[in-house]
Amino acid sequence: MRGARPLAKAEIGMVLRCCEGRDKALVVIGLNLGLRMSELVSLQWQDVLDQGRVLPLVYLSASVTKGRKGRGPSHSGEQKGRCGHPGAP
Repeated sequence: MRGARPLAKAEIGMVLRCCEGRDKALVVIGLNLGLRMSELVSLQWQDVLDQGRVLPLVYLSASVTKGRKGRGPSHSGEQKGRCGHPGAP
C-alpha cells in the first residue's frame, strides 16, 4: 500500500491497549507474522496449532496471499505461503 509504514512501538502499545480477547490475539498474531487482514482472518486453528502446541511456521493458502502465489509446499501438496515468528528455527 502506497505510503504505508510499520507501526512504532508506542503505536503498537496504543493499539493493544484498545483490544481485548480474540481481537487482541488477532492483532498480536498479525503484527508478529506481518500478515495482511485477509490472510489473518483466513487462518484456522490447524494452521496455528498442532496437538495443542503452537507451530513454528504458519502456512497460508496461496488463494489468500497477495498475488495468489505459494511460497512453500504444505502437507497436502497444495501451494501455500508460510510465515515464521521471530523465535522460529
